[in-house]
Amino acid sequence: MTNIQKALNSIQKAHEIRGNKSGFLKEEALPIRDMIKQIKSDKSLSPTGKAEKIKELKEKQTEIFMRKVSLRKQEYQRNLQEAKTIAKGVIESNVVYPDDATKLKFSRELSELKFKISMLDTRASMKEIASFVDNLNDAGSATLLLESFHEIAGKFSNTSNADGFKSELTQLYKRVQTEFTPEEVIEAESIIEAADSNMNNRLFTLVMPGDNPSLNPEYSLINEVFSREATRFYQDPEAYYESKGLESPAQIVDKKEEKVKEDKEVDPEAQRYIDIQRRISELLAQTKPNTNGGNE
Repeated sequence: MTNIQKALNSIQKAHEIRGNKSGFLKEEALPIRDMIKQIKSDKSLSPTGKAEKIKELKEKQTEIFMRKVSLRKQEYQRNLQEAKTIAKGVIESNVVYPDDATKLKFSRELSELKFKISMLDTRASMKEIASFVDNLNDAGSATLLLESFHEIAGKFSNTSNADGFKSELTQLYKRVQTEFTPEEVIEAESIIEAADSNMNNRLFTLVMPGDNPSLNPEYSLINEVFSREATRFYQDPEAYYESKGLESPAQIVDKKEEKVKEDKEVDPEAQRYIDIQRRISELLAQTKPNTNGGNE
């Protein structure tokens, strides 16, 4: 199994945890519903005795339930973090570090390009940039160009046809990225993006603002068998423990596994590469052209 497959498996495990929240809730709540029914049918108890026993049961089961909710969320986030760590390792192992000679040569060529486009109109400048991309012949120079691409793109930000040029620049950027970036690095970057975008999502969303809780079967079930604390904190188990002045329960982590993860930490240079790639992609995404822009 490749590292990409391992990372994808971890993402899949997280998705399965999220997708099975209804099954998890029923597994925890339905047996308690049966207990409550048994108490209600116990003829040896008075109405007051039944109410007190049900209240005691709900409070005890809420503590158990919230612990499981908290640990389940931690497991969800642990799988996402594991996928991210593996993906970063894939990128690190594929990063091409330009040597000093390559850096010096590229710096001169980039300076020459910047000088040329400073003297030309936008259409001629775009042709020069495209020609520069055409002449790239090594991954080291491609990495340096991707890092510097935002500087080149700045010339077109205030032009009359900014959207049209941004579309061309985006295509050139993606072309360099595609031609000089291994496929598994592109996959790894997508995995990191997916992990980051899901890491802090509410795993146990019940109701959204404006929803009618009484129409939500999960909300109704929790409200039926647990205390009010469960419906209040189900979406945010950390806040449940904070409200009690307690620390959230911690997962038991295999020390050997933890040591392996520490050994696989991404070095600063690789992390810098990852951060730059993401930052540039975000900037290009923010300048997504409209469909009406033409070329100047």
